[in-house]
Amino acid sequence: MAALHAAAEGGDKRIGAHILQCMARQMSHLDHVEDALDLLALAQYGARRQLSPTATSMLCALDARFQAILGHVADSEAAAGRALDAFERVGGPNEEPHTAFFDLPELHATLGMAHQIAAKHLEVAARTRHVRRSTDLVVAALNDRPEHRQCSRAFDHLGSARAHLAAGEVDGAAEETTH
Repeated sequence: MAALHAAAEGGDKRIGAHILQCMARQMSHLDHVEDALDLLALAQYGARRQLSPTATSMLCALDARFQAILGHVADSEAAAGRALDAFERVGGPNEEPHTAFFDLPELHATLGMAHQIAAKHLEVAARTRHVRRSTDLVVAALNDRPEHRQCSRAFDHLGSARAHLAAGEVDGAAEETTH
């Protein structure tokens, strides 16, 4: 909270939005997903005309993931679409250094997990589509992720293993755990 207060005192709404998204991630990990969504909404509103495309994409991707956790599949898909749209505008002088980690592989991994989570709330036909999309996105993240991002690559392999399990592909899941 002190960091958020300092950002407000300094008039830096972009840093404030970043701090709020960090807090939202923590709330999600603590299973307070509704609170996480509220923090994301506050971040988006508070910095609405100052967010870079990367920050906008990141906030929308997290929104997609949190909506999926709650079983709000249509809202998750809409947020994923907004994340992809915003990412198409990434680049240029308005990108903040603290969003440098959020590259295309990170977007793919985040949206892949959102699709995987959403699949749990759906009937078989729709579930299959989301699992397939999850697999495609996580594989894209793995293929494009720089070698030096080992921790992220490890999480991508875990995500891929979970996608294989969701598709009933036990052998594929087992193979992912050997990387």
